[in-house]
Amino acid sequence: MAIQNKYAKKIWRDGGVVQVNIAQINYGEILKGKRILITGGSAGIGRAIAKKCLSEGAEVVITGRSLDKLETVRLEMNNPLLHVLQW
Repeated sequence: MAIQNKYAKKIWRDGGVVQVNIAQINYGEILKGKRILITGGSAGIGRAIAKKCLSEGAEVVITGRSLDKLETVRLEMNNPLLHVLQW
């Protein structure tokens, strides 16, 4: 219990919030040769995950309801490893 209290005090003293940008994490193509399917990949978290997986070398399929949004993401990312599927 004392360890938890010590940790809690440190968090309280230091502000308690640590923000890490997903772009800061870089493993160097750790996903090369892997295939990933992401639902809801046209916006938000799904889009961010797709972008990071592409940067790590994965072949990615993003799905969504709107083909227009999916095509927009595909054009913006401009990566031959990104595929879209309206689903």
